[in-house]
Amino acid sequence: MLNAQLKSGQVRPFGTQERVILALLVASAIGAWIVTVQQSQANAMGMGITMGLSGSVFLGVWIVMMVAMMFPSAAPMILMFSRVAQGKRARGQSFVPTWVFVAAYLMVWAASGIAAYVIASAIQSAAMNNMWLSDNGA
Repeated sequence: MLNAQLKSGQVRPFGTQERVILALLVASAIGAWIVTVQQSQANAMGMGITMGLSGSVFLGVWIVMMVAMMFPSAAPMILMFSRVAQGKRARGQSFVPTWVFVAAYLMVWAASGIAAYVIASAIQSAAMNNMWLSDNGA
């Protein structure tokens, strides 16, 4: 049925569920941008590449920043996933709920944030212990 719609050039308009998902993505991104801007203004003093934050706080800030930047560009993918899951559910097939897909997406970004923090901490530690690197690191 979807192939027939695509071949004829017709696109099914958003249903209520897709509108709700899109509204939640947009609201989350706007809220995350507000927090990100406030955080960047609070840390404008330049406290190093980890911003002087502990690992857990850095990860929280990282995830908020990822929501701000990635949800707008990921929205089409998330909406398509939701549409496919709806079709599977309507046919009685097994499906993964959209919230699980979004949570997994954020977990992948969280893992990259953990890696970024570990690398940044190592670089910051090396710069603190090596005057040449501290002076010429930039």
